[in-house]
Amino acid sequence: MTKQFKRNTIAVSWEPFAMDELASMGVTGQHAFLIYTDAAGVNHVLEHGDPYYAYGDSQSLYQGELKDFLRYRVGRLSAAHTYPHPEGTREGIDQNNVIYKATPKFPNWHPLDNYFDLNIPVQYQKQAWQEMIDHAKALKDAKVLYQFGLKGPVSNSVIASVLADIGLQLDEITGVNIPENVSLNNPASIGMAVMAGMLVMSDLGYGGVSNTVDQVQSADQPGLARAISAGANGSTPDTATTDPDSPLISTPTQPPSSKPDLATPSISKPAIPNPETLLPIKKPVFNPPDSVQTVLDSVTHNLSKPKHFKKKFVDKITNFNPELDDLQLDVSDFGLRLRDVEFKIVANKKQLKKFLRKDFSFIYESRKGGLYFNENKAEKGVGEGGLFAILKGGPDLIKENFEIV
Repeated sequence: MTKQFKRNTIAVSWEPFAMDELASMGVTGQHAFLIYTDAAGVNHVLEHGDPYYAYGDSQSLYQGELKDFLRYRVGRLSAAHTYPHPEGTREGIDQNNVIYKATPKFPNWHPLDNYFDLNIPVQYQKQAWQEMIDHAKALKDAKVLYQFGLKGPVSNSVIASVLADIGLQLDEITGVNIPENVSLNNPASIGMAVMAGMLVMSDLGYGGVSNTVDQVQSADQPGLARAISAGANGSTPDTATTDPDSPLISTPTQPPSSKPDLATPSISKPAIPNPETLLPIKKPVFNPPDSVQTVLDSVTHNLSKPKHFKKKFVDKITNFNPELDDLQLDVSDFGLRLRDVEFKIVANKKQLKKFLRKDFSFIYESRKGGLYFNENKAEKGVGEGGLFAILKGGPDLIKENFEIV
């Protein structure tokens, strides 16, 4: 049966490739690219790579001017996934901006084999795709030096940065966790991480999966990241429309603002508008009808240390009611004593990064509902910890919702 792409979706797909440094360890490299399947079923691709024509000149061939830096290309995906393709190279893009995905090592690979739908609501997909392209342009203009390694910046770093710009995290989406202290140049660090259950060997193929290019910013469409996050979690802004061609925010008396010139390498984001007036997104509140006598029982969710700190092993909690429910956390399971535990609640990923460098053992990030174990406290990263629970919908919690035992 022929594999079919679902229309009106934006997803990240991983393309396998062979590299000696990885193959010697039995690991397959993975190249990330974004794929937008529109209403007509056309597959558009955004990825790191060389364009056919020079940037800014549709008549001159690209001559590799940016080979040492992060770059990008945009095109339509060829329906052919076998080797060789018409251009006769391993993979490439032709003068019609058709991108061929083909490799002699993996002749039967298909983009849907390792594919993650981003769940971006259809009404925001065109705006999101344009924002992704604009951010990729800013990365190219910033001339970020390509640096081979698990952290990068490498080709996957382009996709990680593009997704972070609209409020998504590539490592969380893919479920890959590469510890900070693991390096391809240090085989002992790899062996120790595997033995400690911190690393799955296949994850080494996903170098650059974490966003290490957060210094580059582009001119966001106001409210887009918030709208995407809310829509993906099931709520819809009051100003939203189901028309994919409509603007993100409809204000009859005020024309949409034009995007600034992206020729400058690093462009500061505009001040964030007041979300209460821009996108009045509110989390649903349970209000039973007056005519019904409803008694809700409180629920205690017992949290434990996962087998691995990877998304597929975390506890996923749905319908958590902060007014009634509790989270019980046995800190001895994490090798801690009660007197050593410090807890912090933060609003977003930016604050999470900040407080991971502080002396907090557990941090709850309310935007995505992620609960993190910060094993090394004030040192960089999470040490041997990481994400271990997700509260769907990102309920607003207080410290009293946590019972530490």
